[in-house]
Amino acid sequence: MATDGAACHAVAPAPLAGAADRNERVRRREFPVITRLTQIGRLLIALRIAQGLTQRELAERLGISESLVSRDERNEYHGITVERAQRVLDALGETVTTRVAEPASRERERELAGAACGENPSAQRVGIEQRERHDQISP
Repeated sequence: MATDGAACHAVAPAPLAGAADRNERVRRREFPVITRLTQIGRLLIALRIAQGLTQRELAERLGISESLVSRDERNEYHGITVERAQRVLDALGETVTTRVAEPASRERERELAGAACGENPSAQRVGIEQRERHDQISP
């Protein structure tokens, strides 16, 4: 069975193309928002890649073996302690900022309740605009 070698190499397989695209975004420091602390491992890996560091270089900064960094990254730092995550961040010279977001369902309930009570600024603005239009039309 003959194959055209050029055709086989023209397009990267989907998983490799996706990984290359992800890595390019990371190099530009375009990190995805993490919504769960269990995702911190992916962020630590992304930060290392963004800095152009190898696993060996990170291991040297941490004073551990390269194989340990490799294993941790392969497992996406699953089960990492807060202290260990901070050590990696310190070795990378990075800071992570967190914020607490209100669950979407509770936020929507407040918006609806506020609109019913006249406390929602956007709802108030709609009311003002409707009155202004009515005033312009009325003789």
